[in-house]
Amino acid sequence: MPQSIEVTMSMQQVGEIVFDESPSQFIGARTASGFRLNIPANIKLRPNTGEAPLPMVTNISAVISLNKDPQTEVQVGIAEDPAWYFGGGNSQLNLIWVDTMSALAYIEKCRDGQRPLLKLELRAEGCWLLQHQNQVRIRTAPQFIGGKVTLTYPKEVWIKMLRDMKFSENVLLEIPFPSTPPTQWDKVWNALVEARSALEQGGATGWKSCVSAVRLALEEWRAIEKEEMGPGSTTPSMNDLRSRSKQQRYDNLRWHLIQCAHLGPHSCAEDWSRDDAMVLLATLSALLAVRKP
Repeated sequence: MPQSIEVTMSMQQVGEIVFDESPSQFIGARTASGFRLNIPANIKLRPNTGEAPLPMVTNISAVISLNKDPQTEVQVGIAEDPAWYFGGGNSQLNLIWVDTMSALAYIEKCRDGQRPLLKLELRAEGCWLLQHQNQVRIRTAPQFIGGKVTLTYPKEVWIKMLRDMKFSENVLLEIPFPSTPPTQWDKVWNALVEARSALEQGGATGWKSCVSAVRLALEEWRAIEKEEMGPGSTTPSMNDLRSRSKQQRYDNLRWHLIQCAHLGPHSCAEDWSRDDAMVLLATLSALLAVRKP
């Protein structure tokens, strides 16, 4: 069902902005740093009758947010349309949302496999166009127009948009940084921050420093919780470990990954979360990136 916001000026309704919750497709594209997406909506303004002032709406924008949880609402972007819309027409808005891919990634994390639900707080300027001499119209002072809608889009249309943008072909590296980590985990988080900083620095030195910091984080984690490998597991000797090449270590990682994935077909769907899926998918994608088949 379409959601709408009344366009009210001088204490009278002169039209409405209608948001389409059942679009056949989203019009979007990738940009160098993110994406560009059109929010499906139309604006209807009353026609001009005789010498009556003609309504005009411009400077339309919408703050886009979602609920991280029932108590927490988070802003994820702003869509803007600077065009002018005059009375007497039913026009499609050009409400464009330009943002980074991390914004979509955050929405995907909160969506958690369900239909996307976005909250829009719309703001715009309205004015009257008054008849003047020689068929010229003059504008009155602007008036504020605003309202809120909650939009739920079809999941299959949303997913198609992500695929068309090739968003699903980019596996996001989600790095957890809690605001108040337990004290015993401080060294783990510090090493993780060091790894992230080294990754951002890049270059041969940066890559090596990142790997070294990851190793440190894992060692600190081991000091808190030693790995429980399960029945039948034996720890190789130090000589065997030292003799393994980097490729052999990657193959060990691949072997353990398939063991973890083996549980998928033989367990209940409720046993798995988005975080489980992300760690397996991200690890598989990273291994294939290293293999370069």
